[in-house]
Amino acid sequence: MQSCAPGAMAAVQRGGRMGSQAGIWQAAVVTAVALAHAAGLWGLLGGASRPATSAAAPQVAMVMVLSETAARAVPQLQPLLPPPAPVRAAPQSAPKPQAGPAPRKPAAPAAPAAAAAAAVVAADEPLPGALPEPHSVPASAAGGTAVSPAAEGAAEDAAAVPAAKVVAASAQPRQVESVDYLRAPVLEYPSASRRFGEHGRVVLRVLVGRDGQAEQIELVEATAFRRLNDAAIEAARRALYKPHTENGVPQPAWALVALSFQLRR
Repeated sequence: MQSCAPGAMAAVQRGGRMGSQAGIWQAAVVTAVALAHAAGLWGLLGGASRPATSAAAPQVAMVMVLSETAARAVPQLQPLLPPPAPVRAAPQSAPKPQAGPAPRKPAAPAAPAAAAAAAVVAADEPLPGALPEPHSVPASAAGGTAVSPAAEGAAEDAAAVPAAKVVAASAQPRQVESVDYLRAPVLEYPSASRRFGEHGRVVLRVLVGRDGQAEQIELVEATAFRRLNDAAIEAARRALYKPHTENGVPQPAWALVALSFQLRR
């Protein structure tokens, strides 16, 4: 028994040693699990109590502020300017030579008196193709018989003016007091005027030509009825008059013709 005791004691010691190691391991696992549960529970409780934040994180802008001294120290960049174009010098024209005083021509020698007289005569003579100036010759110098063509033309014009006036005056027809008929005017009473009882007196101014025909008719005195006026003008136009004569020559003349429309009962 004494020989078996040491072996048993050794086995008991080994078993106790192994049992202690297993207990330590189990204790470590239980502790880790407990810590994990505690951490998870704390995270849940902390997330529920923490206020909700916006999903977008605020953007932070960094602004660098320079002091006035630093701003002065920073050199300002000057814009690049294109190089100035080269200035071309305008070509200078050659100076014009100044004209000097014209040389004086030597004075021509005085022409002889004969040359001067010839020049005067040549100046008095008319140039070829130039019309001579008209001038009148006094009647005493010409002996009272010579008359210039201009004077003759003026005298003819002066004589022609009265003659033209006489012809123009004679061309105007004269106004005669009465006229004779070669065929008296025949009045045709309009039927409408008879029916309505229209009557009146018409006075016409008739220009009688050289052949005795009425060349022009003017209405001097009219009735209140147009039908009677037109009938009187037509009767005067169809009539034949005795022409007015002067020195046995027929001449046109104005004459007054009176026509009356009267209804007989």
